[in-house]
Amino acid sequence: MSTEPTEISVDCPGCGKRFTVAAQHAGKRGKCKACGTVVTIPAASAPPAEDDLYDFAPHDEPAPAPRHVAAPPQTAPAAAPILAYSGPVPAKRARSAEFDPADPFEGNKFKNLYFPLILIAGTATFNVLSDTLWTHNAAAGTAGAFIQIFVKLLVEIPVMLVACLLAVKLLDAAFGPLGPAIIKLSAIALAPDAVSDLIVLVAFIISHASGNPVNLAVNVTIAKILGWVLSLIAYFWLFMYFFDLELGEAYRLIIFVWFVRLFFTWLLLFAVLSYFSH
Repeated sequence: MSTEPTEISVDCPGCGKRFTVAAQHAGKRGKCKACGTVVTIPAASAPPAEDDLYDFAPHDEPAPAPRHVAAPPQTAPAAAPILAYSGPVPAKRARSAEFDPADPFEGNKFKNLYFPLILIAGTATFNVLSDTLWTHNAAAGTAGAFIQIFVKLLVEIPVMLVACLLAVKLLDAAFGPLGPAIIKLSAIALAPDAVSDLIVLVAFIISHASGNPVNLAVNVTIAKILGWVLSLIAYFWLFMYFFDLELGEAYRLIIFVWFVRLFFTWLLLFAVLSYFSH
């Protein structure tokens, strides 16, 4: 009867969360998915072996049947040596990549690096083209677009990081390593607004071609409402996709981050206006 444990419980020294890993990875190191602290997986401690027990009886009494000690239920070893929450984990979070503590992108560079960079570059390109169209000057459009992106990230990223830090503490959320998280948050800060601006720009071009000012105003107003709805949907989807959130988790987390962002953005704007008014 095998008494070797198949899983090891690991407590993160950084945030206190408990994880389980396959026993075959004892002695390796991995990053906590909640706070990024590097954790050394301890050696597995085998439970004491229990032999079959027998009661010895006098010769004139039949010996009772041996009491069989049931073997502990065997669980299949984890498919991949990745730290996972000890509680129930949604199937969509299961990972098949090999364990690599030095990989900040968690084995998926497309989702955690390339796709966010594509969104950032696409948003920058769109802003350059749209600003050039409005100003009829390529140099002015390019300069204006990059100033707009720089200021937005300068304000948005610190605010979103504060909001996410509060979410980690108050809502037990996890955003992974800091570097990839900043790249993904930058894409989330830029791309949804570009979706809204694109809808408005298309409506303006189509309506302007008709030459009717009334239709132009109505169509642009409708496009702004539609663009706002689509940007909100894009905001939700990007959060869910980048950070492996279920719909219920995403709703609670995004509402929290949204209000924290709103509060700190207005606080920052108020501080800037107060500074320049004196």
